[in-house]
Amino acid sequence: MRLLRFTIACLFVLLLALPAFAITAKDLPTEKEKALAGDSLSQVNVGDYYYARNRYEEALPWYQMAAAQGRIDARQRLAYMYREGLGTPQDLVKSYVLSYKIFQRYKDKMHPEGYAYYEQYLPEMAARLSPEQLAEAERMLAEPWQY
Repeated sequence: MRLLRFTIACLFVLLLALPAFAITAKDLPTEKEKALAGDSLSQVNVGDYYYARNRYEEALPWYQMAAAQGRIDARQRLAYMYREGLGTPQDLVKSYVLSYKIFQRYKDKMHPEGYAYYEQYLPEMAARLSPEQLAEAERMLAEPWQY
């Protein structure tokens, strides 16, 4: 039962981390224009467009812009991209810090499976970090959001 709950929680988070095909190539110029004007949903949509086509380096800055405006979906995607090294060198510390901040900020609003995922994932992720990386994570956790 515990394994089943964990598997469901992982699938839940994976669905949040893997974007859907939100826009088409035809929509891209208009969506980019809105994104550059500061629309955070459009920033996520443009990031999703590139991500879905495995163009991670192009997706990354759009997610960073949206995350800076508070989009949890962009923050989750960034944490996943940093963990997996998609479009950026792998950075387990950044992934851990973003995931930890997401959990701390949104834990009261999370679906139970999402909550269970973060509750189990964060200690496991911390165990993968070296003492130096944990010290760096603690320092970063004391700072404002950075992407």
